[in-house]
Amino acid sequence: MKTYILRLNLHGSLLVGGQASSFLVDASTARLPSGAPFIPASAVKGALRIEFERLARCIDPDVCYPDVAGGCSEKECLACSVFGSPRSEGKLRFYDAFLDESLLPVFQEKKTAGKGYCVRTGVTISRKRKTAEDKLLYDAEVLIPFLPACGFLTRVEARRELTLDEERFFKAAVTTLRGIGRSKSRGLGRLEAVITDEECTTRPAVPETVRQEPATCLRLTLVPKENILVGGLKTKNNFLDGLDYITGANVRGAVAAGFAAALPGKWQDGEFRRTFLSEPALFSDFYPAVADCASLPIPFSARTCKSSPDLQKKENSHGTRDILIASTLVKLLRQSGVTVVLEDSCHCKMPLRVLSGYRSVNGSSLETSLGSTLNTKTAINRKRWQSAEAKLYTLQLLLAGREDDEETRPCFKGTVTGISPALSQFLVNMNGKELLIGGARSRGFGRVQVKLSTPENAPSPAKLKKSLEEFSSLIKSNLQKQGIFSMRGFNLADLVFFSLTLHSDLSLPAGDLKTELLWEVSRKLGVDGLNLEKAIMRTGFRGGYNSALGIRKELVPVVLAGSAFVFSMPNASLSDDVFQAAAGLEQTGLGCLREEGFGRAGFCDPFHIKKISQE
Repeated sequence: MKTYILRLNLHGSLLVGGQASSFLVDASTARLPSGAPFIPASAVKGALRIEFERLARCIDPDVCYPDVAGGCSEKECLACSVFGSPRSEGKLRFYDAFLDESLLPVFQEKKTAGKGYCVRTGVTISRKRKTAEDKLLYDAEVLIPFLPACGFLTRVEARRELTLDEERFFKAAVTTLRGIGRSKSRGLGRLEAVITDEECTTRPAVPETVRQEPATCLRLTLVPKENILVGGLKTKNNFLDGLDYITGANVRGAVAAGFAAALPGKWQDGEFRRTFLSEPALFSDFYPAVADCASLPIPFSARTCKSSPDLQKKENSHGTRDILIASTLVKLLRQSGVTVVLEDSCHCKMPLRVLSGYRSVNGSSLETSLGSTLNTKTAINRKRWQSAEAKLYTLQLLLAGREDDEETRPCFKGTVTGISPALSQFLVNMNGKELLIGGARSRGFGRVQVKLSTPENAPSPAKLKKSLEEFSSLIKSNLQKQGIFSMRGFNLADLVFFSLTLHSDLSLPAGDLKTELLWEVSRKLGVDGLNLEKAIMRTGFRGGYNSALGIRKELVPVVLAGSAFVFSMPNASLSDDVFQAAAGLEQTGLGCLREEGFGRAGFCDPFHIKKISQE
């Protein structure tokens, strides 16, 4: 893989949008939380593409305009091969351009906050009347080159080998680049670009904590180096909602692309088809975490005080209680003719509300600085070299925390199970290296560093048996206190109750949800006579994009992560094999699309027992 190092020496004021917002001006240039400016990779890519197309058309008039009819109609042109098109990913991968390190202290020191920027006022002109438009005065905050040699450094990676013509035109585009960002025709964004080649030959060492022999299960930690675009559902034509975690499908696709690239037969290689299709490895969803503290979604049955919310009870908060057991008791008692109501207020008399977010695996609060940002872009009309009309769109991105310390920087943790020896060795070799995940990967989004470790031991059948006995005892003892000793023709002593809590979205075959759920749980646990007593759940849809085929995936109806269910079954169906199967269920999940992270669930999750009260 060849790498090109670019230095952009700024010679004029700079206004480049993206990843910056201000309530005081109408437009501001992109900057990091510390205030240091940077040039987004999308701006670098767009400016170089315009120059590349201008030069390439001198010898090839068939170079297309990507904003017209979706790009090339038949054979891929020179520009689309290098920079990509709506149909295929380009050969080059661009990175954000950051200010020279020697200049960073100027922006990071608090006493110099705001230094280097100025506000320029302008007015929109009516092209017909050739006068100023009414009520269209605007302010733009721009970076001024207040220091000598105000330069930005970035790199461009050739993910596939460039032809001689492609490399020649790309280098020429860099040397002829004279402007970047907005208002270039009015003097902003003037710069000089210099390019050098660099061969990437270094390989990070594999830490001793990772087993060198083939492993069937590994824990992956993804440390973001750039903001990540993990798209949810497209609710509006100009807005792409984003998820606050990385789906197993995204990680699986990124790993599969790297795995296939190293095989002689690529996507059609027998080893690839066996590893990802016939005997697929199972990728879990990757949830936000800090350091070694993994997390899970908070169940929908969790309730917290509306005025003082928090997972843990602290000096300034009233903690959280779980209502799964309580709501199950209310339903069963009402079915038996006992009139009861569920208490829905805190001890401070304030109403309770649903608590959302993530909890650490050990049940404590998950304190992270993980956040999201809106990134608004506009498509460029290549013919007019202006913003294309009606092509404004907004992306929701996961923040990478690039200026945070390594120890406090948010990361994402998940597991891969059912790994073949070939995939195991590939993942071990990936340890410490970088992976590209999510959308807009060629425009400076989605770069993460992979760290591997051996996952903790799965819950033992004996531990799951103890959790079931405790969960079932709480329900049966409270029913007996109300004089209920039988249900549906069974003595209460001959029944057991257990819960399943979804740790990821669940996809079931088409049909009646309750019927399909009961059948799937009965099949996974190997039990008969199962009955669904209570469900606290939400449903939704999950989509996606298949990069290998270049098509969108079908929308899949799912039961959302955090949903919780209570089941009952005859005591006679209970055996040691059931707890062995429950331990396997926690590792491999249930339902469809388990290789993409769907269907992970917890058997008798201790959260429902420990959080009966807000103490």
